[in-house]
Amino acid sequence: MTATFKPTHQAPGVHHRTVGEVVVTALNDGMFEASFDWLTNIDAAEPPALHAASFRAIPPRITVNAFLAHLPDGTQNERLVLVDSGCGGAWGRRWAGWPGTSPSWA
Repeated sequence: MTATFKPTHQAPGVHHRTVGEVVVTALNDGMFEASFDWLTNIDAAEPPALHAASFRAIPPRITVNAFLAHLPDGTQNERLVLVDSGCGGAWGRRWAGWPGTSPSWA
């Protein structure tokens, strides 16, 4: 890639944003259904009501993203940096990449 990389289209699941000289590309890595039980400091009836009023799915769907940064390095080239923090142990050992474990689809 050249340092003049400027996307002209948004493909499904991919969104580009220019921040200064850096082009950041958000890559949709999927979604999961969450729980309103994770929320704190709010009346338990309020989140489902807000979601229903804005025609959002219940239970809520949370998108999972990774980010690709196109960093100019002052030459004809760019450095590409992929940021994917994963879910750690939030979904249990099976999804955390612990030794001896793997997702059911692997």
